[in-house]
Amino acid sequence: MAADDNENWEDRPLIMPFCGQSCWLVYQTLERALGRSVIIEPGLSWTLVRRQDPNMEHLAKITKCNTMVVLAEKLIEESFDPIVDRHTRNNMIQSVVYNCGSNFPRTNFSRFYTAILENDGRVISAASLRIPSPEIAEIPFIATSEAWRRKGMCRKLLEAIESALGDIGIKRIVIPSSTEMLAKWQIKFGFVNVDYQTNKNIKELNTLMFLKTTRLQKVINPITRKTADLNFLPPSSPRLPPAPPSGQ
Repeated sequence: MAADDNENWEDRPLIMPFCGQSCWLVYQTLERALGRSVIIEPGLSWTLVRRQDPNMEHLAKITKCNTMVVLAEKLIEESFDPIVDRHTRNNMIQSVVYNCGSNFPRTNFSRFYTAILENDGRVISAASLRIPSPEIAEIPFIATSEAWRRKGMCRKLLEAIESALGDIGIKRIVIPSSTEMLAKWQIKFGFVNVDYQTNKNIKELNTLMFLKTTRLQKVINPITRKTADLNFLPPSSPRLPPAPPSGQ
């Protein structure tokens, strides 16, 4: 995440694992929301998940999250042409959806989450989500199962994500769009070309970009966005612990 100028971490002896208190609060809020399904309307719910290592203390939640991640990865793989990193030769979709880590920032996807839309327990739409700064979220992949396309499911998932992100102070969403999808993102979903300053900031955050794609953005409007509570805590909540020292 980008450096947070509002926090003073100079007295820390080593590099912080988070940019500052605001990044830590966003991370903690997302972690507390994991595995909590929220009803959007009868028959439809959405859930935030990520792959996690087995832990007996939270086994039921982790099992649920990991199972949903597997189903989401399959859905996204079926919806996109294969994307292989030209340097590592890794499958990019798998690396992102399974939030694989790396010692190199460009290929470190450990902060990715997956937002999943379900119909009566069946995964019908999924989106990869990462928050590289306290104000920006990126969604490099979003897909809907073939049987549910052209029924507004992608819009419902995006609206839920947008509302939840707005609750924790995220200002805008950025996506990479293929040429064929540009008009759809702009006309149907309200995305626009990334402005100069945002594009400059994004380049410093190692956000994902693919060949023959264009970056688009959508500003989250806190007034008009719909409510899709995910039991998110306010960014200023005193119940969240302070950011840990380096190395934890």
